Amino acid sequence: MKSQNLIDRDFEAFFGALPGFVVVIDLQASVVAANDNFVNDQRSSREHVIGRNLLEIYPFIRPMVERVAREKVAMDDTIADGSSRRIAISYKPILKDGTVSFIVLQITDDTQATSTASPETNQLFQDLFEFNPAALVISGARDSKIKNVNASFLSLFEFDSKDELIGKTSQELKLIEHDQHRGDAIRALMEKQKVVTGEGRIRTKKGDFKWASISVILVTIDEEPCLMAVMIDITDRKNAEDKIKSINENLERTVVQKTKRVFEAELEYRSVIEQANDGIFISDSHGNYLDVNDSACKMLGYTKEELLKMNTMDVLPAEDRVSRPPNFDALMKGQAMLTTRRLQKKDGTAIPVEISARMLSNGKMLGIVRDITDRKRAEDAIQNVNAQLEVKVLQRTEELQKKIIQLQESEEKFYKAFHASSAGITITKLSDSTYADVNDAFLNMIGYSREEVINHSAADLALVVDMKHREYVLAQVREKGAVKQAEMTVRRKSGELIHVLSSIETITHNSERYAINIIYDITERKRAQEKLEAVNKELESFSYSVSHDLRAPLRSIMGYAEILQLDFGDRFDDVMKSHLNRITNSAKKMGRLIDDLLEFSRVGKLEIVKSSVETTKVVEKNIADFGLTHSTKPKFIIHELHPSFADFSMINQVWFNLISNAVKYSAKKEDPIIEIGSYRTNDEVVFFIKDNGAGFNMEFAGKLFGVFQRLHRAADFEGTGVGLALVKRIIDKHDGRIWASATVHNGATFYFALPMAKSKGK
Repeated sequence: MKSQNLIDRDFEAFFGALPGFVVVIDLQASVVAANDNFVNDQRSSREHVIGRNLLEIYPFIRPMVERVAREKVAMDDTIADGSSRRIAISYKPILKDGTVSFIVLQITDDTQATSTASPETNQLFQDLFEFNPAALVISGARDSKIKNVNASFLSLFEFDSKDELIGKTSQELKLIEHDQHRGDAIRALMEKQKVVTGEGRIRTKKGDFKWASISVILVTIDEEPCLMAVMIDITDRKNAEDKIKSINENLERTVVQKTKRVFEAELEYRSVIEQANDGIFISDSHGNYLDVNDSACKMLGYTKEELLKMNTMDVLPAEDRVSRPPNFDALMKGQAMLTTRRLQKKDGTAIPVEISARMLSNGKMLGIVRDITDRKRAEDAIQNVNAQLEVKVLQRTEELQKKIIQLQESEEKFYKAFHASSAGITITKLSDSTYADVNDAFLNMIGYSREEVINHSAADLALVVDMKHREYVLAQVREKGAVKQAEMTVRRKSGELIHVLSSIETITHNSERYAINIIYDITERKRAQEKLEAVNKELESFSYSVSHDLRAPLRSIMGYAEILQLDFGDRFDDVMKSHLNRITNSAKKMGRLIDDLLEFSRVGKLEIVKSSVETTKVVEKNIADFGLTHSTKPKFIIHELHPSFADFSMINQVWFNLISNAVKYSAKKEDPIIEIGSYRTNDEVVFFIKDNGAGFNMEFAGKLFGVFQRLHRAADFEGTGVGLALVKRIIDKHDGRIWASATVHNGATFYFALPMAKSKGK
């Protein structure tokens, strides 16, 4: 409601308690608020009073309402209402943005009134002063001291209380910029001018400046002339005016610039039109040429003077003059037209052209004409090619039909192979991991029926024991498209656990990705492997025990041989000394063999503790240590070495053995060279060490990593035949791979691959 926009609840309570009839009207005299006395006098409800035109009740107030609205000042009037009563009416305007928005009327019975205003009237004035949304200030006309301000004034000037202002002048407080005009305002009011209005800058308590609309009237309070100023904040309006002024200045500059550009554009027009490769024709509404460029003249073989005497119909072949181009009606309505036609040159030949035409704002017609003779030839050639292509398409269609038949036959073969395979095969939707199809071998493997499996996932059936590992495998499938030989433990319907080996490839069919999973039951193989591991552990334990037990008698042999050498060496002839040396050397060799066997057995029993290993540091340290203990110094070439995820002690042993092996077998070369490097695959780091030494015959490569297996004579290269076997055992414990390639007398390259570190949860 409008009254709710005008006053808040506290003011409404005060408003209702005022004496007499109090009514607030808008500039159309419609009632927007009224006190209870007025409502009761009308013998109606408030809802019926609000919105009613007050002139219907008091038609005699029209002149005063119009005057108050026009002059923006409060007025009083006393009139007879047609009975024996006389009523007093006070009109108080409420200003907003310098204009009257509402008028407050207080109507009282003045039959017994005196010339002195009633206390109620004084109270009404005071309340209207305090609650006025405009900033009001009353100051003495003689001494300029502030006598009163309302809350809106405090808010506008950002003061906290009236005490900061009352008794002081606006000049002292520096409230108004250029306050020297105050005297002029007082003189104007004294000369019977009802109100002095203007705009000025005001200064707040904090020193900020604002713009205000200021209206000043002369009032008498306690028989003293005073000035009452009404101030309304117009800062936003002034800022907007400044912006508009700036915009207008920019517009003026823009207009000047655009005018200059238009002039320049006119100068450029002739240059552009003459330089255009396409023919440009400008004609009037009847088709008479008004302007053409040089390209148009060259295209048709006429001079410019000849064309300017011609009409658009004159350059058409006779047989084409009877037809109008398509979209011609739309062209006449202002739309652009693009069409192809034939134009006749001066020599009588016709050429195909493409015409882009549009109506200009001045009623002239602009046509841009392009000679498309070459394009038409190309189109004709394309038509010939298309005809040939159609023949080829027919041939290709026949081939495709044959391939479709072959594909159908392939699908039939796949279906037969799918269901006849002894391996379990499943087809799974990657979108939701549900089984789309499975073969009988898979159903026999897990003990479920087809109905129990189709459209269900492995998770639904609780098939996979380690679901985290399964999710990791599926993630690899989605990312890489395939997984090779992933081991899993599967729970059959009966609850029995079986071990399977799974290889997965992905296909796309009808925009849906599927995983084809070939599954082998390796439960028996796992059991055999476990038995083999148990036997190997027993063998390791036995070899460890035997090697350990052989140490004591070996020490005795070495001891007695040393005693014989010390006590009787000078009495031995050469044959006896040769026998004694042979005993000593054999015992030393056997000692090394026992040490290697013990190390081989020890590695098998150790638990590996993996961490990130800086391969470069490990290799450099082994090379440095090797240089301190060996006279042979080959040239080492070190390429990029990626970090590995391994047991530090064990991987250090691997590098020591492989470097020693490379040095030993390249020592007889004149310039021994050893290269060491690495590279990454999808899930492995592959290391290699290459030498240019003796090499070996790849026919015997299968024996390379066996215990006591040697591919060279001991007389040529010393060794126990355990070093490479130890390397393979360490790599196997890391789930890695090791292999080698070589050529006899041209060196060998040993490779080993270690899995990359897996993130948590995989």
